[in-house]
Amino acid sequence: MNKDITMTPHSLEANGIHLHYVTWGQFSQPERAVLLVHGLTNNHLVWSELGPGLAEHGWYPIAPDLRGRGWSGKPPHGTGIPYHVNDLLVLCDALGLQRVHFIGHSLGALIGYFFAAIYPHRLSRFVAVDAGGRTSPHILDILRPVLERLGRVYPSLDAYLQNMQEESSSVHPWNDFWQRYYRFDAEVRRDGTVTVRASKAAIEEEMTVNATINTDVLLPVIKAPALIIRPYGERSDSSTSSSRRKNWRSPRRSSTGRASCSGAGSPV
Repeated sequence: MNKDITMTPHSLEANGIHLHYVTWGQFSQPERAVLLVHGLTNNHLVWSELGPGLAEHGWYPIAPDLRGRGWSGKPPHGTGIPYHVNDLLVLCDALGLQRVHFIGHSLGALIGYFFAAIYPHRLSRFVAVDAGGRTSPHILDILRPVLERLGRVYPSLDAYLQNMQEESSSVHPWNDFWQRYYRFDAEVRRDGTVTVRASKAAIEEEMTVNATINTDVLLPVIKAPALIIRPYGERSDSSTSSSRRKNWRSPRRSSTGRASCSGAGSPV
C-alpha cells in the first residue's frame, strides 16, 4: 500500500446536520468514486486500510461518518436507514456524482440495499459485507457488549483504551490500527473522563427504526451488479457468485440480474 496516499477530511451541511467525511486520492474521474459506509457504532476510520488501497488502484474512496457517529452531527432525533440514504444522496450531489459505487459493512450494507433498491439510477455497483438474509437469533447477545459501552463514562483515556483492548480481545488482535480507531472514537471531556463518540440515543432509535424495514423486499429489486460477502467464511448462493465478481472488475460486462443471498450478518 502506498503510504503517500493521505486521508483528507471534509464536511458539509446535509439535511440540517454537519456531515463529516474523508477521502483518499484525487477526484479526477467521477466514475471511479466509491462510497465506503461503516457499521452500526463505527466511524470512517474502519476504512483507513482499505481507503488508501483503493486509491492506489485509481478509485476515489469517500468514507462518511454516519449521523450520530464520529465527527458528524448528533441530532436529538431523526436517524435510521432512510435518513442515512438521504444524507449520502446530498453528499453525492455536492460532489457532482450522478452515480456512485458503494461498499457497505453491516449496517452500511443494509443502507446500501435501500440505496440500490430505491435509487437504482444513482448506483453503479454494490458490495455488501457481513449483512444479508435472516438476522441471527443471537444478535442481541452479539451486540450487547457494544451497546453497553454507549454512554458509559470511563475515568481516563488510558482506562478506556485498556477496556477496549480487553473487550475486543476475542474478536480481533490489538494492534496500531485498532489503537488509532478506538482513540479516535474516544471523546475526552474537560475533566479527563471519556465516553465513546457514537450517540446512545441515535443507536437506540436506529435499531427501532431499522427493525421496521424488511430487506427481503428490497433484495429482489436490486438490479445493480452486486457482490454479497458472507461472514465467517460462508458462501452466498449462485446468483451472487462468479458472474457478479467479474462485473465488479469490468463495468462493460455489467448485469441486470437480481441480487439475493441467505445467511446472517452482524450490524455492528
